[in-house]
Amino acid sequence: MTLAAEQLIFEDGHAIIKVPRLLNGAQTVTSVDKFLTDNDGNPAIEGNAAILESIKVLAKIVVDDPSSVFVTNVTICNNRQNPVEPWNLRANDRIQCDLHDKLREEAGVFYSRQENAFRNFSFEDLEEMGVETARDVRIRPLAQTFLAVQGEITRMSKLPDVFENQKWYEDTFRESYLHSDARKIVLAYKVHLVLRDPLQLLIERSSQKLATAISRARNLVWALLIQAILNDPKLPQVLEDYGSSLRKEAAFREYLRTIASSRLFPILKEVLSRDEYKERMEKERYDFLRSKEVFNQCKEVGAEKFNWLKKSL
Repeated sequence: MTLAAEQLIFEDGHAIIKVPRLLNGAQTVTSVDKFLTDNDGNPAIEGNAAILESIKVLAKIVVDDPSSVFVTNVTICNNRQNPVEPWNLRANDRIQCDLHDKLREEAGVFYSRQENAFRNFSFEDLEEMGVETARDVRIRPLAQTFLAVQGEITRMSKLPDVFENQKWYEDTFRESYLHSDARKIVLAYKVHLVLRDPLQLLIERSSQKLATAISRARNLVWALLIQAILNDPKLPQVLEDYGSSLRKEAAFREYLRTIASSRLFPILKEVLSRDEYKERMEKERYDFLRSKEVFNQCKEVGAEKFNWLKKSL
């Protein structure tokens, strides 16, 4: 096992670890905990307590800021023996922990910065924490949410690079989001949970050629829906109604369908009919739909038609 700690103090033969974070060995810890939980009250456990206590596990403690580059490198090196996705190596970063606390305390939503964390809690545990029990916010789509807000459409499909590239990572998980309304984060995240509804409406309203293009523009539509919501004069009421839950309400679906029809459709129709994209669409080359350039063009049309301002969280 490898731990990171902000401070390590030795007193009377004991070590006091301040702000510990587990970097490697989660499977070991989880397995022992599950074994003890599954066998709680078993006489064999009580009768063999001394044997269990005698088991020793090598533990290394790194004393440094748990969110430092050095600790991140230690995490990566200690997880080389098994394939580990880059987002799992970021789970203990300070920004991830702070986002976890923010979403739970301000919006009543559980943030699984570690994969499968939500499953480890019982219904009663979640209720006791005061968080929604239906579903959780997850680290990968949360990264995509922030990228959608920023209009970084290209990076939305390059998540391994986002988590491995320090600059991209810091640009994505911005400190400023810790001071934003947590309900805005939840609302922007929630869009992708019901994205099929507004996307299908856009396809149904379009000509065959335009429909084919829009069907390839999922992330662009997600990003534009967020801008439409943040520019909606009724945003305070929308936040009140839908910003503290990950439930996929029928009314929220209908709200997204309405703004997709009234806002996104005219924007996409105008931008995608421009000469610079006609030839690409004729040749069925839709890579431009995953670019920040086309997002910015759509946002400019939104400003002209609907007085959109550049909005963030």
